[in-house]
Amino acid sequence: MSDPYSILGVAPNATNDEVKSAYRKLAKKYHPDVNKDPDAESKFKEVTKAYEDILNPPSAPPPQDHFGGFDPWDFFRQQSHHRSLNTPVTISISLSMKEAFIDVTKTVNFTRSIFCNNCDGKGGIGPVNACAKCMGTGQNKITMQQGFYFFEQILGPCQVCSGRGSVFTNPCGSCGSSGYKNKDESFTMKIPKGSLFKTSMINDLGNHIDRSQKPGALIVEINLLQEPGVNVDREYNIYVDKLIDPIAALTGFETKLLHPDGSSLNLKLKNKISNGHIHKVSKRGLPKSENEFGDLNIRFLYNIPEDLSDEEIKILESYVESRRKRELL
Repeated sequence: MSDPYSILGVAPNATNDEVKSAYRKLAKKYHPDVNKDPDAESKFKEVTKAYEDILNPPSAPPPQDHFGGFDPWDFFRQQSHHRSLNTPVTISISLSMKEAFIDVTKTVNFTRSIFCNNCDGKGGIGPVNACAKCMGTGQNKITMQQGFYFFEQILGPCQVCSGRGSVFTNPCGSCGSSGYKNKDESFTMKIPKGSLFKTSMINDLGNHIDRSQKPGALIVEINLLQEPGVNVDREYNIYVDKLIDPIAALTGFETKLLHPDGSSLNLKLKNKISNGHIHKVSKRGLPKSENEFGDLNIRFLYNIPEDLSDEEIKILESYVESRRKRELL
């Protein structure tokens, strides 16, 4: 088996840019439209295959994991070492507060890119020319100026050649020469309790532009819908406010609180509850897993009544007078 690096005349540790540069020179030299030598076509195919073997080596399928064990940043770091058009698709599923406390099943709708069947994902037929937009690099670059300095920024694959670096003289009319089309997908997914703020990866449901490689993965992020009057943090703690009568705060009281999960919580507090006091109820926050929970934090705020009766006003006045006399003693 021929060594692809020797065919392109580059070292085994050559960078991608060095490989691309060597390929462009040899492809131009041996292109059948330019070189009429009988062996030119086979040589052109040989350098093209070598180029593809170096930049698109067979890769092991990414691991599939359950909610919580998948590190998306590590996955993307690994993917960055391989030039592939079969990139992941990331979607977000938002749960209501009540749904976060139970197992739920959701219908997942998303769109991914797959290779065009009409042109077999190539983008067209006939002779291939270097892309005039990206000059054969396959990259969408912009030049930016900051002061006296100019620098390039890569925004992604070239939109004209879809990152291939070349275009067909007879482009495919079905996919607009991109080589791929968008496809709407839908499936049902079971989301167990404790999945909130976690990420899962489903193999083979990402983009599949390059049919010679495995499809990318579908990355599913589970988030929470904001509910008025309820705040949460990433430690699965819940924060709510509860209005109380300031007099009841002095004497102690019993009250009920509608928990964000829909249940009713009975509260019994002793006297001398100050305005802004935070009462913590352990393990009544959001579920971290099937059996682990954050805490519920209740902040008590004084609610000054506006409908006092004459009798209640007299009682309060009597209380104020009693306190005043004690201060004078």
